[in-house]
Amino acid sequence: MCELRDRGVYTLPDGTILLAQKMDDGSYIFRSPVPDERATFTHTTHPSGTILSLRSQVTSWRVEDLADTGRTLQCAE
Repeated sequence: MCELRDRGVYTLPDGTILLAQKMDDGSYIFRSPVPDERATFTHTTHPSGTILSLRSQVTSWRVEDLADTGRTLQCAE
């Protein structure tokens, strides 16, 4: 699996923008970088590099499909 940046902002092929957060086990969870009262995480990674939906459903995307926007959030927004 390619290395992502903690708090890096990425785009999925469908245009969805996600904020990556690195977990202690090396996996990542993703949420929208736009603040809302829920700050709900929408996706996670599998050790194989597959991106899973919140309900652990396999998506058609892999970590390699994420496009780096070059933005990094310094704190929760």
